Amino acid sequence: MAVWKEIQRIINLVVDLTTVARVTEVDAQTGVCKVMVDGKEVGDVHPLVGRAGRTVTRSDLSVGERVLVLPIGGNEGRLVAIKSLYTPDFPIPASSTTDEEALYFSNGDRVTYNHATRQLFAICDRMQITAGPDKAIVQVDNSKIELDSSGNIKMVAPSNTVSIEAANFNVTAASNFTGPVTVAGVTNITGPFTVSGLTNFTGAFSIGGATVITGALAVNNGALALNNGGITVASGSDISVGTISLMNHRHGGVRIGVGSTGPPA
Repeated sequence: MAVWKEIQRIINLVVDLTTVARVTEVDAQTGVCKVMVDGKEVGDVHPLVGRAGRTVTRSDLSVGERVLVLPIGGNEGRLVAIKSLYTPDFPIPASSTTDEEALYFSNGDRVTYNHATRQLFAICDRMQITAGPDKAIVQVDNSKIELDSSGNIKMVAPSNTVSIEAANFNVTAASNFTGPVTVAGVTNITGPFTVSGLTNFTGAFSIGGATVITGALAVNNGALALNNGGITVASGSDISVGTISLMNHRHGGVRIGVGSTGPPA
């Protein structure tokens, strides 16, 4: 019983010493602040921090913030700020759940984490980052990069440009391109290659492997070279050079008979 009374006495003493104060000034170098207590400004108030050892945290108090202050060693000339309080100027952020941890900044940026859904969300101006057990998304407006838990990566930029700058860029995979594709420079492709849509290549171009082209293939101001190979055209298809059709062109000045012409001269 005597021990409990002593604990109660200490608690009452702490309560009596604890005062609500308002921050009036903060030192950007040290984080030490001044506070207004009962109409009197008191300096050298040290904020109680989360960690100050192997791990160090910093989140300075702000002017106008209400805090609980407690004298150090009972000395009213030395105070420590131990806890902030919500006020009309700095109200509690709106939330529909108690599962959410949040960090809000004065410019509107914020970081939140939901314990129930395991969703981490961060926003910085127009940049948004969402991460969870199944997927992580980095998004700016309608452009985004998605990475799912299987390792799949998806880039979406419907009205913007995706640029890759590197000394070497290697792709080992079946590749499909849909839409206008322009390649400038030496290009080497080894393996099956499928193109659907208009494709422009500026520079040397080499393909090793089966190649399927669906759509127009244009060679401008250059040559198309076949080394140790040929072109196979499916039945019913045609190849034209200028105005001459390989399948439908006719030769004049010849006599119809059963013989065959010689090879091209």
